Amino acid sequence: MIVRLTAASLIAVATVALVGGPANAQQAASECKVETDKPGQLKTAKNALARAIAGIGDPGKAAADAVKELDKNGAKIRGQNEAGYNMILGQVYAWYLARPGQEHVVTRASLGHTVQPEATIDLLTAADSAFDAVERAVPGCAAETNDYRRPAWAPLVNAAAELINNDQLDTAEKLIKRADVIYQGSPHTSYFTAIMAQKRNDLPGAIAANKRTIEIITPEQAAKDEGTNQIRNQVMYNYAVLLAAQADGQSGDPQKATAREAVAAYKAFLDAYPNDEQRTSAQAGMGRMLAALGDTAAVATVFAEMLADPSKYTDSQLLEGGTNAFNASRFPDAARLFEAVLARNPYYRDALFNLANTYWSQNQWDKMMPIARRLAQVDPHNQDAWQLLAIAYKGRGDVAKAAKNLALERAMYDTAVKHVEHKNALTSRVAFTLFAHDGPKHTLRGTVENASAKPATYTVWFEFLDKDGKPVAAQDVTVGPVEPKKTAPFTVEVNQAGIVAFRYAPF
Repeated sequence: MIVRLTAASLIAVATVALVGGPANAQQAASECKVETDKPGQLKTAKNALARAIAGIGDPGKAAADAVKELDKNGAKIRGQNEAGYNMILGQVYAWYLARPGQEHVVTRASLGHTVQPEATIDLLTAADSAFDAVERAVPGCAAETNDYRRPAWAPLVNAAAELINNDQLDTAEKLIKRADVIYQGSPHTSYFTAIMAQKRNDLPGAIAANKRTIEIITPEQAAKDEGTNQIRNQVMYNYAVLLAAQADGQSGDPQKATAREAVAAYKAFLDAYPNDEQRTSAQAGMGRMLAALGDTAAVATVFAEMLADPSKYTDSQLLEGGTNAFNASRFPDAARLFEAVLARNPYYRDALFNLANTYWSQNQWDKMMPIARRLAQVDPHNQDAWQLLAIAYKGRGDVAKAAKNLALERAMYDTAVKHVEHKNALTSRVAFTLFAHDGPKHTLRGTVENASAKPATYTVWFEFLDKDGKPVAAQDVTVGPVEPKKTAPFTVEVNQAGIVAFRYAPF
């Protein structure tokens, strides 16, 4: 007996408006000691670059003069001051990269190079190589070189963010890879890589990219910058949810291993952000993973707070908490949570189904009967609903039989048979894949299966209900023609505030 869950909502993702990042000049100066005035030829190149940066005269000619000086005396300068040579060369390339409209792959001659002038050069790769050489020679210079890397990196990642928002993922991925050439110290590239993987339904890729992002951002970094903290917050939550989704699709030892990782990830998120608005969803997800591991005692602690004050939780969170309790065989707790859902939303289809199953598990036939009956009214072309109703009557008949109440026994058994016959007579079956809410807009999607031997077209009348079960909108949808033993999809959209549930008429 399996309790159905509503589909978990897609993980929320957000892009971040990026900037080049502030320089920490004082810290860099104290840690980065690179001589750029000796030999004299290096100082000449440095002064030419300074004129380009200041905009004195013709900046382009000044930058080219710096490159020519480095080329003309390259061997001598490198022999005496390798770090200084690469620092000035990298800064010149960074200056070019910062120019509006600058192409990244150009001829060496266009930059002022006199050595191999006709060859092409990738400015991003060249700048990265120069700064890498500086950092190898003087590791304390990483902070300063990053201040030259980031301005070249930021426009690429900003452009990728816009492309991701427009689902132009292939182009965005190329920009992300280009951005990684010059700078790998930001969480944004792996964060956006995770978003792209999720959009492509690449679960392992999304998990790996989120994990990388978490490894990049230290708690200290998050504490210093609100934007970085927001990324860490969302990524830690996403990582746990994605691990849980992966565990849901596994079985046996692999499922248990992934579930343990998910529990640890949820706990890390809850420890880091105990007051976050996603806290209750994280608790419910962790409870589900603990249930998959068979840790019923731990599950109980997770949904104990839900039982103490259900008003703090949404319907979907209570539903998941109840499901966790059910899977842990804590049926009274599961029933209380499902009952709390139906007290707010009496026609919530999945809560009706789950509560009927829970009452069945406790042989509470009198309670099960009206819940199963309401489920059949909400979802009349669902064979499971009629099966549950038949089980409730059969159970009530067994009680009457034990009490030797032959009249009641016969009535209950006869009604149970009637519902089984009704279930078996259904020649069309309805299943639902989505019930989404976006303000006053509500979207319902599903399929109709034709179980008969002939093609058929169906017209289904839907009513959309408020929290009191009152119809506030209605619409029909025509599905078909549907071939025998095949299914066809449908979508119904309505605009009306206050909708929380739906039902449809038999057809």
